[in-house]
Formats: sequence, C-alpha cells, structure tokens
Amino acid sequence: MFRKKTVLEVVRQNHGLIAFSDAEISSIFHNFADVKCKTEKIEFINYYELCQKSFYEKYLLNIIQEDKIIRSTDMESEPFYRMNPFKSATIIATIQPNLDFVRIFRYKPEPYKGIIQFDEFYNLEPNFELYHVYVKYKDGTLHLVENFEELSRDDEIFCISKPSLPYSHHGFDYNFSITLQYRPGPF
Repeated sequence: MFRKKTVLEVVRQNHGLIAFSDAEISSIFHNFADVKCKTEKIEFINYYELCQKSFYEKYLLNIIQEDKIIRSTDMESEPFYRMNPFKSATIIATIQPNLDFVRIFRYKPEPYKGIIQFDEFYNLEPNFELYHVYVKYKDGTLHLVENFEELSRDDEIFCISKPSLPYSHHGFDYNFSITLQYRPGPF
C-alpha cells in the first residue's frame, strides 16, 4: 500500500512544471504542509469550473492568491467571489464530508463564454471595482452603477469585467469578459 503524499510534497513535485509565487509557497508551507492529498496531480481550472466545484460539487475552497488566503469559512459569500479572477491562484479543496484529504488545483485565468449566476447580493461587493455593473429596469433598459451602495437586493444586476481574458487563435487575438448575473428571489 502506498503512502499518501502531503500538500507540500505534491507542490514540490510539481514546482518545475507550475510557477508558484514565493508568497504562495510560504502560505502552503505554513497552513497546509502536512495535509494529505487525494492525488499527486495538480489540475488546472478556470473561473467557471471553480464556481461549479463550489456550487454543485460542494468543495470547501482555500484560495491562495498572492499573499492572502481566502477560505470558504471566512465569510458567508463563496471565496471565488472574493478572489481576483485575472490573477493566478492555488486552490486547496476538500469535499464534504471527507475533510481529511484534499485536492490541489491551479487556477489559471483563461477565457470561457459562460455567465456566472450568483444568488447572494453581497457577493458582488468585494470585487465591485473589477466590473462594469448595470441594473436592469423593468422596461429592459440598463443603467451603469458607480458604487455598490446604489444597488438594492431587488435589482436585477449584470456585471461585465473591465479587464478581459486574452485568447489567440489562428493569428487573431480575442478578448473575453467575465460576466456575472444576479436576479432577486430564488433561482
């Protein structure tokens, strides 16, 4: 029977293949070094897939981005709403109820065409400055909102990212936005 590797061992094993910042390595060493991993692979994941893992697969996420750790238990909102989707991150994820073993993901900003639906109004607040935020009125018109305080839980909201995710195909460069949507009431 083989011994399960720790998070630190898996990160060291993949260090030549994946670029980790010094702050990420330090955070892993101080917070997750001895935690056992389910696999020895570090999977790459995009923002949409990260949302799916949290929403539908019920992963508890610890997002290590630059010099901070954003945890599933820090606040009521999901941690991926509080991260910057335009910067790389390391994700240490556990799935309930087995919290003894984790999986490691490497978040890489890459384009996709999906719309991320969120059901908690306050999830928008931490990264409000990253988006052009529009309120949709009953007549169908959109109004650009300048700050979070102008919004209400009863508003239908569309958010289009100010930065874009670049993609190149056959010599053409394309820029993709991250789009979020909030509708009041139950889904």
